Amino acid sequence: MNNLLSILILVTFGVSFAQAETSFYKLEEVNPNNFRTLPDLAKVERRKPLSPAERNKITVAELKSSSQEQLDQIYARIPSGYIPMGDFRGTVLVKHALIHEEASKAIETITAKGFLGFFAGLVTSGLCRNKDKVECMGELLWKGKRFYPRNQFGEVQLRNALDLTAQMLPLLDKSGLGALKGPISQAPKEAFAGENKYMSFPAGVYCGLSLYDTRRESIIIDYAYGDDFKPFTPEFDGLVGRNGSWVRDEIRMIRPGLYLGRAYVDRVFLVNFVLESAGSVQQTRQPSGIFGDLVDKITGAPKKAGEGVKDKVTGQASTQNNGSVSWDNECWGTDSWQ
Repeated sequence: MNNLLSILILVTFGVSFAQAETSFYKLEEVNPNNFRTLPDLAKVERRKPLSPAERNKITVAELKSSSQEQLDQIYARIPSGYIPMGDFRGTVLVKHALIHEEASKAIETITAKGFLGFFAGLVTSGLCRNKDKVECMGELLWKGKRFYPRNQFGEVQLRNALDLTAQMLPLLDKSGLGALKGPISQAPKEAFAGENKYMSFPAGVYCGLSLYDTRRESIIIDYAYGDDFKPFTPEFDGLVGRNGSWVRDEIRMIRPGLYLGRAYVDRVFLVNFVLESAGSVQQTRQPSGIFGDLVDKITGAPKKAGEGVKDKVTGQASTQNNGSVSWDNECWGTDSWQ
C-alpha cells in the first residue's frame, strides 16, 4: 500500500521534481544561414528572461548539446557577473559549419600553416581521428584558464593551461613548428587541476563592451596586454597578442563557478567556450570591485549581506543571495544573484 501511494505521488507531482529545460525564443523560425531570421536580443530577454533559478540549473552537458542560436540566446540574457579568481576547466564548443571553417582558417594563420601538419600528426597518432579539428585541439591541448589575484596595481592577469605531453612535442618538429619548442619550454609550469601544465598566453582581464551584445558589458580577456605580465615569450605567447593574431575573449556568468565565453580573432567570432570552476565556488571571486569587497581581507571568508558589503556609490548593502553570499555584477549594470 505504501509503495502504491509513493508511485501515485510521484506520478501526480513528478513534474515538480523534473529539472526544467532552458527556454528560448522562436528557435523554430531561426535559419543559421540567414541572419535576417535572428531575433532581436532585447526582445529575447524581454520575452524569455532567465531567472537565477533557471541559470542555476544550466549544466556543461546542456551547453555542449545546445545549438549556436541557443548559446547566443543564453549569452544575451546573462550579465557579466564578477571577475573570477582561481582555476577554471575549459571546454571548446564549435556549433556551426561556417564557424568550423573560419576557426580552422584562423588557427592556420596563427601557426603559419604549421597547424595542418600538427593536426595531421595527431590524426596519425590516433588522438584526433574522426574529430573536428578545433574541438579536438582544444580537448587535447587547452585545459582551462587561471585567473590570478589582483596585483598591486589592481590588474587581473590570466594564463591558459596547456597540456603538451611528450607524445605531442615531437609533432612540432614534424609539422615545421619545431622553433616553438624552445619558447614553450620557457613557459612557467604550475599545478592546474591536480597536474602540472604549461601556463601560457597571458592576458589582461577587465570589464568592457561585448562584441556580440553591446547592451551591457562582459568580462574581457585581452591578449593584447599579455606582454604586461611576466614571464612573456614573444615567439610563443606573442602569437595571440597585439603583434600576432589579436585574440580577444569575453565571458559572462551563468551562475557562480560557471561562465559562457566567446573567442574572437581580430574581432571575428571564432568559437564558444565554457569555463567551470575547478575548486570551491566560494573562493573564485576577485577580492575587490566597484561594488565593494565580498571577501574578508583578514580571514578570506565570504562576507554575508550587510556585513560591510556595500555599494561604494549608494552606500546600501548589496542584495542577498538566499541569505548568504552576494553575487554582485562588477561590470556595468547590476545582477542580483537571488
